[in-house]
Amino acid sequence: LDRYHRILFENPGWGFAGAGRDSQEQEVHVHRTLNVVGSGAQHQTLFTDLVRLIDSVFAGGDFASQPAFVVDTGCGDGRLLRRIYEHVKSNTPRGKALGEHPLTMVGVDFNKDSRVATELNLSLHAV
Repeated sequence: LDRYHRILFENPGWGFAGAGRDSQEQEVHVHRTLNVVGSGAQHQTLFTDLVRLIDSVFAGGDFASQPAFVVDTGCGDGRLLRRIYEHVKSNTPRGKALGEHPLTMVGVDFNKDSRVATELNLSLHAV
């Protein structure tokens, strides 16, 4: 908020690609680690609705025709990838065949803290 006047009247690009970063190219307009954790928690309701739709993709027994990868762009801390994996594993026929037909979860994020959080989250939960 202390940059409000500057953002509105002097440098409206502050906080966007190439601007709003410190000398180490770190974002200064958001506390990224806190944002990653907070957004992961906020999205739980949305995740629940999305996970229900996953059933139609992994419902049948023709595992070769099902996706081998799930990619989440803007993955935050990897919670959505974890929820999808755990749902497939516990609630679909594919879950019983993950040894023969593995499902690889891929987290993509421009932010290193997010990628690290995703790696830790998925590793800790054996995803």
